[in-house]
Amino acid sequence: MKTFFRVTHATIALCLLAACSLRVRGNSIVAKPTPANQPGNAAAIPSPENAGAAPAANNVLPSLPAATDAEAIPATFFAMNTVDPADYPKLTFGTLAHPEIGAWDWIEKKKGVYDFSFFDKYIGDAAAHGLVDHTNTVNMAMTLGETPPWAASDPKSCKTNKGLTWCTSGPADIEDWVEFVTAVMNHYNGITEPHIRYYELWNEMNINIFWTGTQSDMLNMAKAAYPIIHADPHSMMLTPSVVGSLGSLTKGSGAALMVSYLDAGGAQYADGGAFHGYRMANKTPYAEPEDDTNSGCENSNGCHDSIVVKANLMRQVFDQHGLSGKPMFDTEGSWGLLTITDADADTQTAWLARWYLLQAGLYATDNLQMAAWFTWGHPTTFHWGTIETDSGAPTQAGIAFNQVYTWLVGAEMKQPCGSTSDGTWTCAITRPGGYSALAIWNTRGSKPYHPSTGYVDFRDLAGKTSQITSGEAVTIDVKPILLETMPMH
Repeated sequence: MKTFFRVTHATIALCLLAACSLRVRGNSIVAKPTPANQPGNAAAIPSPENAGAAPAANNVLPSLPAATDAEAIPATFFAMNTVDPADYPKLTFGTLAHPEIGAWDWIEKKKGVYDFSFFDKYIGDAAAHGLVDHTNTVNMAMTLGETPPWAASDPKSCKTNKGLTWCTSGPADIEDWVEFVTAVMNHYNGITEPHIRYYELWNEMNINIFWTGTQSDMLNMAKAAYPIIHADPHSMMLTPSVVGSLGSLTKGSGAALMVSYLDAGGAQYADGGAFHGYRMANKTPYAEPEDDTNSGCENSNGCHDSIVVKANLMRQVFDQHGLSGKPMFDTEGSWGLLTITDADADTQTAWLARWYLLQAGLYATDNLQMAAWFTWGHPTTFHWGTIETDSGAPTQAGIAFNQVYTWLVGAEMKQPCGSTSDGTWTCAITRPGGYSALAIWNTRGSKPYHPSTGYVDFRDLAGKTSQITSGEAVTIDVKPILLETMPMH
């Protein structure tokens, strides 16, 4: 059932329903505090633990125990984007990343009339699959922009895609934006609907496919949204994301635009920084996650710079321009649409596993809190990094996603992954109780590797575990394996 309500005045008061109730006064909707011991008071609301949360689906792997300290990689690090609310990913992950579309143009197609049904479906499914905590906060990201046509300052910026019309300019009237953000926060209040953990201000503000407004427009939207979102202590507001060439501060790069935005005041209105970690070539050879460049990167800004270089520079940008100590989030990334085809299953498997391992190695050193794969999507209708088969099951790369999740959640990677001159990469992994492991691969192909004494078995990306015979070599190649000193429980 669709959810509609109408706002008739620009001065909507934010009301998290645990502490106040909405009242109509003339043409305005205002917030009235709820007296103690009255219905609607937070103390009278049953806790989410007692509210009969829906059980997790049977088609996902069980999660490992929660991280025991700040350096252990949590399940929430593994995020998954999806494009269809009727097609929840059949994978194990800790955060449901943002859908394909921005929220404003979908929710408020007509001024003051709100339809939350599309996002309610996502959020309900995430909660039903266990992505919700004791505060009834769902680990999900919502991207607030783009602008609906009725609100756009530049009607010429509007375009239609898949039946939805949206615009790349900011709003003509900032009060329209204020009303929308307020309505979202009133809806996802933790009582009638769960809180949402992350709100990303805008999608890829450095490319004109998504943003053609001014920096001043974006700052005004951030300034207006930040206190509204912060009225909910369970939610965080992230910067607009940037994409493309993020490994340098050359003019026109996404990193340079982020510097300009933060220095102009954007740092005051963010709890964390957002970027998109794509590695895309416009011709073969495709860009590997470790590559800084190759011949396939010609005329493709999003191809240059390895995922490690991208993330390290974005950490530097955030630290030096107002977000020091605050987390950062890779809210989208994959091989994209271009040269790694669905038929190349082994390459996709190796690529995805290495993309995640390399970024997990930055969880502690760079405060990188999320790596979101874009996307789980049906291959006949959506081809952008998809890891879903025609039958709706995980591809070989999707199975590898689950395996890397199992390898890393609850474990520590205190240092980034490293490499040697022969193309061998290693990532050191530890767990409490004396467990240690080594994720290892070689970017150049197959070669023998003699594990150090103490490793007793290795896992592959299909989920198979094999014993290691002391003194004998194991074969490593482009697909990572995990050497272990003891079986993982």
